[in-house]
Amino acid sequence: MALTQMELNLLREMIGNAVASSNKLGLYAQQATEPQLKSFFQNASQECAQKVQNLMGFLS
Repeated sequence: MALTQMELNLLREMIGNAVASSNKLGLYAQQATEPQLKSFFQNASQECAQKVQNLMGFLS
């Protein structure tokens, strides 16, 4: 089933937000000095990256 233009626009926006979040969280992880906090940011960044992959699947 083909996506409507509105759905494509929403997907693009959601993907862009997830990429930005993943990048920011990755940067926070690099800057964190406390191991627990560093791990938290790394995990959150990876979750956002996985969300990007899941959303990209709708475009295939």
